Amino acid sequence: MFALKADEATIRKRLHARTKTFGKHPAELAAVLTHNRVFVDKWSARGAVVIDATQPLDAVVDEIVSLMG
Repeated sequence: MFALKADEATIRKRLHARTKTFGKHPAELAAVLTHNRVFVDKWSARGAVVIDATQPLDAVVDEIVSLMG
């Protein structure tokens, strides 16, 4: 099990840049950022391997594949 971790600045940037509308409303953005603050701790406590999702996509995929091998 993997948990993809991103910092607040990255999440804000990605939500702002996406074509979908979810996360652009201030209340939705606040909910996403609040969830992000506890997400990694919650899943790592359950045994998830934390992956830095601020890396380029190819690097994230390579890291996951290498850990599965």
